[in-house]
Amino acid sequence: MADPITEKDVQFIEKRRRLIRWWNLVGTMTFAGLVAFVAWMFWSLPRLINPLHVVGELQAGAIPGSTLEIMAALLPMVVLAIFFVLAVMIGFAFAAIGNERRYLKMIDQLRAEVDDQESE
Repeated sequence: MADPITEKDVQFIEKRRRLIRWWNLVGTMTFAGLVAFVAWMFWSLPRLINPLHVVGELQAGAIPGSTLEIMAALLPMVVLAIFFVLAVMIGFAFAAIGNERRYLKMIDQLRAEVDDQESE
């Protein structure tokens, strides 16, 4: 039979429970911040994120040089890829927190079963 849960274990579980409670707010705010940052970049710094804007400037001759043309065409795609990776990472964090909730529920069930057995 497994060792009983110690006070240190209970403190650890409660710490994890607090972290889980805050995740929905923190995760949602992080994702909203990412979306807001991407939108701000589209309006404020279109050369860094909007490939259509860069192509338009290239066609207008506003960006000279062949090297600059390649960099200007690829930079927005790279920035968008970075933001996509960040969004995927935030999604993975939501999945991990969901698993954490499940683990805490299982621990609570096991504790309740142990308490029921001890009271009999």
